[in-house]
Amino acid sequence: IFNEDKEDHEEYVKDAISVPLFQHEFDALCSLAFNIGSLQKKAPSLCKKINAGKYQDAAVEFLDITNGGVSGLVKRRKQENAMFLRAEYDSAH
Repeated sequence: IFNEDKEDHEEYVKDAISVPLFQHEFDALCSLAFNIGSLQKKAPSLCKKINAGKYQDAAVEFLDITNGGVSGLVKRRKQENAMFLRAEYDSAH
């Protein structure tokens, strides 16, 4: 399913982020966009922090997007956080 909609998720990231990203940062944001849709609408704080060059602060925002602590989302956001910060790719769900 992800591959079918990949271009849409990439566009969500490109529309929301105006600063350079490493591939692993872009990938983490695409993964998030796959789950929430428009980053500008659903994660404006994350976008603002990245666009302000506050990458470390922005990474913390991943951990808050869990629909009140839904365990599967907590795990996924931790994985995206690790991907964004350290290029750790873990596809186990």
